[in-house]
Amino acid sequence: MLRSSILLIALFTLISASTVKAQGLNFGIRAGLNYGTFLGNETPEEDYNLASGFHFGINVGYEINDLFFLRGEILYTQQGTGYDYNGDGYYIFNVPTDNRFVIQDSTNLSLEISNAYVSFPLTAHVSALEKWEFHAGGYVSFLVSPIGAGTWRFGSRENPDHLFEQGLNYSYRGDGPGEINNFANEILLIADGQNASVPSLVGAYYLFQEDRGSLINRIDYGLTGGVSYFLNRGLYVGLKGWYGLKDVTNNNVDYSYRRLNPDGSFIFSDDFDRNLNIDISLGFKF
Repeated sequence: MLRSSILLIALFTLISASTVKAQGLNFGIRAGLNYGTFLGNETPEEDYNLASGFHFGINVGYEINDLFFLRGEILYTQQGTGYDYNGDGYYIFNVPTDNRFVIQDSTNLSLEISNAYVSFPLTAHVSALEKWEFHAGGYVSFLVSPIGAGTWRFGSRENPDHLFEQGLNYSYRGDGPGEINNFANEILLIADGQNASVPSLVGAYYLFQEDRGSLINRIDYGLTGGVSYFLNRGLYVGLKGWYGLKDVTNNNVDYSYRRLNPDGSFIFSDDFDRNLNIDISLGFKF
């Protein structure tokens, strides 16, 4: 009886092992650097440029045959852009008070945006030339932490009375309208003959009087693909591209820095900003 049980257990183990092998399941990890930007309909005064970040994640592959397999992944990834505005613009002074007023002058705004996502790419892979692997597929990403940092320089030497530089410390999901950073000092000016105050450090929606939501949308999705080169049976270096199919920015919050409406309200954008990202990684397949 005992011998029969042992034989049955051994047979079950062999069948299970053969099944797992036939299924060709494998697991892996990878980590590395990101370089990304937004693609959008910029005005002549605007410019998107590259920003850097990092990524790391785990994945599981399902081998269909020796040349073709599918891979799913859970990835933490930082994507974003550098943003510059340089040209004619405006600033709203005395924002926290009823004595708000607007001045037009030269505006130079520089901002680094970093959006942290948990991403779920699903890709089809083809092995070729023994050490090379090519893949393509799609992804969906969920926003975890969108932040930005930079400076806003306003005014010109021709009008030094309202010339100032303001720090930007943005938490796109945490900041509220009119929010000032806790560590901000007050910059006192006389602009166009009027007393004016400007905080030295502000949040993402400081100029707003009402909550209009977050600038960065919570979900992104798109296409992805790339190539990997295996240094040995498990270790590889990879290059992967991401092309977003969804507007990253919320048009109800994305306003023009150049001018306001005649009634003093913001002019909001209806453009389409998509994620474009390249990651370089070192990975291992078990």
